[in-house]
Amino acid sequence: MAEPIIHHRNPEFIAIMQRVNTQLQYLFCTQQPVLTLTASGTGAAEATIASLFHAGEKGIVINNGKFAEQWSAMAKGYGINVVEIMVDWGHAPTEEQVRACLREHADASFVWFVHSETSTGVYTDIKTMARIVREESNTALVIIDGVTSIGSLECRTDEW
Repeated sequence: MAEPIIHHRNPEFIAIMQRVNTQLQYLFCTQQPVLTLTASGTGAAEATIASLFHAGEKGIVINNGKFAEQWSAMAKGYGINVVEIMVDWGHAPTEEQVRACLREHADASFVWFVHSETSTGVYTDIKTMARIVREESNTALVIIDGVTSIGSLECRTDEW
């Protein structure tokens, strides 16, 4: 760490970032570009909301823990009409809850899941939930908070 900092416009730094992002594609099980942010998980969540959605749009948040609660509040702060699926902390959403909510709110722009809710340790089956979202909506994006899960729990981004 006593070495000089490599400037972010330096060809050496650019090469390092290209290598890191290629390796992140492997970690995230995707062939799509990976965007590296110099922010916390909260910063990444905010970047997602601010960049992809507009005030007045509708989004579904599975609220089953402290971080899910935070993402819901953040989306509301950006003027998103948030529909919360309230799930007792320590439990994952059921297929029936997600399917029923999507049928009632077919105009939702996204469904937000916390893959591993660190406040309770609960795991959400993203493979199943992503399938349900695809079956019930032609437009809703599946958003996953994978801060504590990517690299330890299976998450096949492209496949799922």
